[in-house]
Amino acid sequence: MAALLGGTPARAAIVLLDFDFVASRYFSANAGAPPPPFDPVAVSLSFSFDNAADIDAAVTGMTINGFGLPAALYAPRFSYDQMSDTILFADNGDHSSCGAGVGNDQFCSTISNASTDPAIDTLYYSVSANGTIYFPRDVQYRVVGLFVPEPEIWAMMMAGFGLIGGVQRYHGRRLAAFRRRSGTIA
Repeated sequence: MAALLGGTPARAAIVLLDFDFVASRYFSANAGAPPPPFDPVAVSLSFSFDNAADIDAAVTGMTINGFGLPAALYAPRFSYDQMSDTILFADNGDHSSCGAGVGNDQFCSTISNASTDPAIDTLYYSVSANGTIYFPRDVQYRVVGLFVPEPEIWAMMMAGFGLIGGVQRYHGRRLAAFRRRSGTIA
């Protein structure tokens, strides 16, 4: 309500984000590492979350439309850090760090400015079979949709529905009174 009266936007909002990326030309910093087993990696995600609070290791609020890594090895979740406005999309789902390391099958991606101007910050995966972490040389991403309704929009929408309901109710009463007077309704 303060945002309506004062005209200042509130920080909290429901964020709906559709995000696609393709990472390719993977390399490893390890000398003599085998070539990357998955290259390119294409991912398509949809997120729905409230940016007013942290979210830890969740699958609720995330839809994976496409994931270019084997689901048997990587089971991604997401977390959101409200202070930094960052989404961590990883199989460990801890917003404090990616946690991918040598000897584990892990995937990690961070999306900064998630509720304003999303961009990929970190992206890599590791493979336990060969003990290597792979980083992409090329990452192409696009924000398919970002919708963050302000509180003023929600208030106007509710007022509009209330006005429509009031008008419908008024006309319904007038019609019922007319029908009673004319004798069409007993």
